[in-house]
Amino acid sequence: MSSLPRKVFSFFAASTMLLSAIVMLTTVVVPPAQAATKLKILQLGDSYAAGNGARDDHQKRTYYGPTQCLRSHDNWAQRWARSLGQSVDNHACSGAIVADIVGSQDDPISVPIQAMLTGVYDEKDPVLLQAAATQCARDREYGPDAHYSGTILRVQVEKVNDVILTHYWTQCHRSMEPQVSSVQGDEDIILLSLGGNDLRFADVVMNCHMGLWSSETACGDSLTVAEGKVGIVGTNGDSVFSANGTVGAALTLLATKAPQAQIIYTGYPGLELDGNFTTGKVKTGARERVLATRIDADQRSMVDALNSTAAVNGRIHFVSLVDRFAGHEPTGSMLTDNPQRWLWEIPGLFNGDLNPAVTFGDSLVSDYRAEYYHYRPEGHLNVAGAVGELPLVPPGSPAADPVSGSGGTVLVAAGTEVTFVAADAGAQTAWTFGDGASGVTADPRTTHIYVSPGTYSLFAVIQGPTTVATWTLSVEVTRDGDTVPDSKDNCPDVSNQDQADANANGVGDACESSAQAATSGIKFRGSSYGDPHQVTLDGLHYSLQAVGEFHLMLTSTRGLDVQVRFVPGQGGASTSVSLWDRIALLAGRERVEVSAGGDVWLSGAKQASDWSIIDLGFGSYLERSGSDILVHTSSTVIKASRYILSVAIPPGAPTAGLLGNNDGSIVGDLVTRDGAVVSA
Repeated sequence: MSSLPRKVFSFFAASTMLLSAIVMLTTVVVPPAQAATKLKILQLGDSYAAGNGARDDHQKRTYYGPTQCLRSHDNWAQRWARSLGQSVDNHACSGAIVADIVGSQDDPISVPIQAMLTGVYDEKDPVLLQAAATQCARDREYGPDAHYSGTILRVQVEKVNDVILTHYWTQCHRSMEPQVSSVQGDEDIILLSLGGNDLRFADVVMNCHMGLWSSETACGDSLTVAEGKVGIVGTNGDSVFSANGTVGAALTLLATKAPQAQIIYTGYPGLELDGNFTTGKVKTGARERVLATRIDADQRSMVDALNSTAAVNGRIHFVSLVDRFAGHEPTGSMLTDNPQRWLWEIPGLFNGDLNPAVTFGDSLVSDYRAEYYHYRPEGHLNVAGAVGELPLVPPGSPAADPVSGSGGTVLVAAGTEVTFVAADAGAQTAWTFGDGASGVTADPRTTHIYVSPGTYSLFAVIQGPTTVATWTLSVEVTRDGDTVPDSKDNCPDVSNQDQADANANGVGDACESSAQAATSGIKFRGSSYGDPHQVTLDGLHYSLQAVGEFHLMLTSTRGLDVQVRFVPGQGGASTSVSLWDRIALLAGRERVEVSAGGDVWLSGAKQASDWSIIDLGFGSYLERSGSDILVHTSSTVIKASRYILSVAIPPGAPTAGLLGNNDGSIVGDLVTRDGAVVSA
């Protein structure tokens, strides 16, 4: 039940076969599951390992874990592993240096978050402190390799509908464990990219490739620092890529902690296509191309030296990328681009990778900035291909017999080419697909397309050197490959197992092509309009002439508190009519305020009006649609028009405040402070 709340606290400002599989983005690789040997694969390192710039097959970002780490479900390592029926435990983190492999990586959060508990608590109460730490962990979506803590900034107690609530504001802190602590010793493969940040790659990009924001002096200095850290001994005595250098020491440590693991160490691509590109008088292009070649040579020499040691014993495999990416590097020019680039470029005047969901200015300060000069999807696919070409099985190993088993059940989309791997070993294999098709292959791998939705039984007979094995698999085919029946699927042509619908318009997020398209179908229910009249989420109409700040909609389960300020009408002169003046809420990383006149403040800073989309972080964003301002949060949208406030939230999500309790009935939407229901 909800009540007419009194004035509350204010936010207001004061392999080769792998290559054939990954080239087609629609290919789905179905692993042998029980029949295949499950490998333990661990990924460590920096942003070129974590997944910066990766996209899924629908060109959507799939980052997870610690926010600034930018680990992706679709980076080169995951794509390579999935093609082999394997998975990767990713502990890499954007920005990591060698010290973060062996030591902790700290990340204080600057924007406080707000939450509430039922009951009365003070700043030192252990229950409140634990709740704050939990809130930091949940809201920031950190992974299991992080420790969380929260410092209580202030608390405020209020009574709503005879329920005592303690609101608290928390400053979050997080410290990540050393990446090496994730090594358990039984790993089969460790994937690693490391050393670029020790050369200060980010400084080179920022100072040499940011157009008007670049600096000739800073660019030259950054290149000199990087150049001084390469070479077998390094010109300044601080060689990064040598057997006794920082990266060499980290590789030796990993080889020692995981004595059976094969270590795949990837190099870096060149950063500049044009050898004549300059930053002022600095010959940036020429120097960067020489630098890339020197880094590659150092990495090769380092790996060769380490492989000759007893601790490593030939277990490090170096993947060189300079030649592979030749012709596919970005260009620092603000006037042209490389249409064949495999790395994201910085937006220029007529070029570059400006994401359509952000404006030019936003792109320079949003999370998208972290993707510049990192792999585009094409780059991730080509690194996966390079890794797939490595001879991880030592030459001359005896042929093994296949193992019988079952792959269980897999889900695929109708019309999609599926790659099946029935066993890790074996030769000639006979296949029966269950849809009338059959065939014979030279090894336990084949492809097939199921045309129609349904459930099919796949059966394979694998011939080995001395035995014959069988493999079975149940294949469930839907239009999009998820388990939701097509008749009930809110996005039947795109796989979306979670059926997420952030704007509550009945169309799954996976089918929304853009933020603008998503907005067009939003179903707004609750509203506050006119002078002012309220319509609850369940459809109850009533009027409220009051002045002050109120909960418009408060959701304890979603951590959302939308507050509204009502002021006297007629320019402040009226004693009988009030109008909405401003709303405030926490969304993403920001404290958002929107006025009836269309002005917007983020964490107290007034925003210019020349924007269409502002990324607030953590899936939240602001959208300007004509004269309307829309605040998008997880599964909730708030629209602010000149005289109307509207809300879209999935039915049944518990709420309180002026817009009622959202339980499907108008009974109980309006209650007094003592809990008495006001008759409709």
